[in-house]
Amino acid sequence: MSELKSLFFSMTSAVVLLIIFAIGSGAATIIESYYDTKSAWAAVYGASWFALVQVLLGINLAYNIFRYNLLRKEKLPVLIFHVSFLFMLLGAAMTRYLGFEGNIHIRENETSNAVFGSVSRIEIAAEKDGQIYSNSIPKQITSVGSNDFNLPLEIAGKKANLTFDGYYK
Repeated sequence: MSELKSLFFSMTSAVVLLIIFAIGSGAATIIESYYDTKSAWAAVYGASWFALVQVLLGINLAYNIFRYNLLRKEKLPVLIFHVSFLFMLLGAAMTRYLGFEGNIHIRENETSNAVFGSVSRIEIAAEKDGQIYSNSIPKQITSVGSNDFNLPLEIAGKKANLTFDGYYK
């Protein structure tokens, strides 16, 4: 157990996590410049592995603050450096999981309270005998990554199914 602990919380693992984080961020930047922001978000920024790298990096940094006793006056610059990374990771987590992304259109000398969210959804809807049947899923269709989805809809005992056929830019 101590071998696993020393491997996971070592400076080597912190460096490896930072390299993975840098490569992922660089790949996302390249994807964004060649395709679009939604593609970079779908392929990297919104991916579970990218969030896991950030969480592991944060845990590693927090552990090493205490492991190397950085809470001393003579270690203050190193402590500030490490705590600043923790604040950046905390800010990124808050933005990702608690934030809302959208647009608000305000013309000159006007006010508005309408915000248009930027979460993309695929929706299927049908009407039969005055009753509306619908189903939707959150999904971004991008030029990179997997766009496959399967969206079923049951209408009065009969089934309809919406599937992905292809991406045309």
